[in-house]
Amino acid sequence: MKPKVGKLLVAAPKLNDPNFHRTVILLIKEEKDGAIGLVLNRPTEDTLQHVFEQIDSGLECSNTEPLYLGGPVYGPLSALHQLEEFSEQEVLPHLYWSSETDNLSKIIESGAPYRIYSNYTGWGEGQLDHELNLGGWQIVDGTQQHVFYESTKDVWEEARSQCGTTLMEALGIKHIPGDPSHN
Repeated sequence: MKPKVGKLLVAAPKLNDPNFHRTVILLIKEEKDGAIGLVLNRPTEDTLQHVFEQIDSGLECSNTEPLYLGGPVYGPLSALHQLEEFSEQEVLPHLYWSSETDNLSKIIESGAPYRIYSNYTGWGEGQLDHELNLGGWQIVDGTQQHVFYESTKDVWEEARSQCGTTLMEALGIKHIPGDPSHN
């Protein structure tokens, strides 16, 4: 399977980079010169309400859900949501990405489901293909359920179960510890 918009990159158990260990990334852009994605399962300690109180964006938000860390690359706040009229790009059927302040404000005011992300994950030309060839990522189809999953700790396990039989499963290993060196 090739990486493209709407696919999930599921970190292989052996990927120990602290930025990506046990992460699930939704690809929101994939072009010849690189790719961009958002880590779906890295909630921060900050609530959206607190974040919007701290930044001078003119946005008000009473949502006490966490802000999600989309990746290690500095970038604007962005949202994954279900409101086509405030969309800048469709990522999956009826799931959209937006980062413009006006759109974020309308998304927050709407009451419709959304998640807000700080920063993003990015790859330069050929970099993601190289990481895939090294076995760092597995690709599966993304769904809205992955984005709006209620328990972010389980997203990686659920997405990984879609990856098919791995060598570890073929050997009968059912549990992969958070740090594989603890085997």
